[in-house]
Amino acid sequence: MSNADSNTFTGCTFSVSKLDGVFLSSAYHNTFTGCTFSTNSFAGVMLLASSNTFTGCNFTGNTFDGVYMTNVGSNRFTGCNFTGNTLHGVYMTNVDSNSFNSCNFTGNTFDGVFMSSAGNKNSPNTFTGCTFTGNSFDGLEISESSSNRFTGCTFTGNLFDGVYMSSANSNSNSNTFTGCNFTGNSFDGLEISGSSSNIVTGCTIAGNNNAGIQMNSMSNMNVIDENYIVGTPSNGSSTQQVGILINDSTNNTIGGTTAGSTANVIGGNNVGIEITGFNSLLTGGNVIEGNYIGVTEDGSAIGNLYGIWIDDVPSNMIGGTAKGAGNTISDNKWAGVYIIGANAKRNLVQGNEI
Repeated sequence: MSNADSNTFTGCTFSVSKLDGVFLSSAYHNTFTGCTFSTNSFAGVMLLASSNTFTGCNFTGNTFDGVYMTNVGSNRFTGCNFTGNTLHGVYMTNVDSNSFNSCNFTGNTFDGVFMSSAGNKNSPNTFTGCTFTGNSFDGLEISESSSNRFTGCTFTGNLFDGVYMSSANSNSNSNTFTGCNFTGNSFDGLEISGSSSNIVTGCTIAGNNNAGIQMNSMSNMNVIDENYIVGTPSNGSSTQQVGILINDSTNNTIGGTTAGSTANVIGGNNVGIEITGFNSLLTGGNVIEGNYIGVTEDGSAIGNLYGIWIDDVPSNMIGGTAKGAGNTISDNKWAGVYIIGANAKRNLVQGNEI
């Protein structure tokens, strides 16, 4: 469809095409309801147009992506399923203001969703109540993209990371994850690589095989607060190796000083929080404050083996003098705070209850 606007398709099947199931270019305000786009030789939908609506549609078994979209905005997907596509459920590049609500991205051979150069401060892409599960790479991969919003989404059972972010840098336009679940992924729940100024808040991060959250390769000035980060959702056993891993990254904030609203609860991991790096000059200035590590807010034990491990890196702060800056570090099996290595200088541990 080209230069064709305001058409309606209901209960249609677009399948076994030698190209795309549907091709939209300069075609606006079209509506697809209850349609199926399956087993096409390219994409289920090639979307080169804005302001189209897809409701209750299925994109499955296409040789390329379920939906490929580039240089477009303001498309709406509600209650759609993107399953078993040979590449990605959705591939997005140079797009903004698109929304996905209550959609499922399941069992795709690469990522559930791949985003590149997507989003801007005034026109974020938004994902609300979506599920990313059982994809053969990451549930969601974000590359060189900022200002996208993820609310109430679930990232579970993916064969690499629940979410992988790379080169997603912005001084003021953060990617934000609010009230999401990152559970049971084969590597990290959320890996932030070379990406700065992102926000993770109010999330449950549990039972991932490596780290709940990993920040590496100069991922700086990220804020991680008000999350529940445990080995498994039910009993806090040490399925998860590290709750939060900071590797060659600086000036990240874990927790905060606002009582009851910024604290992370971190327990049931082998290590609650680990700060490390190959280059000690690249790992400093991280602040850990106001958290419950090895114990819940009501005092129930949910111990790690080590509460906090600082491995051969300098100049990080655990606690502080400000009201609410102190961490409660309790019921960890081997050490509440463990600092090791010749380069582990000028780390400050102050005002904590250990």
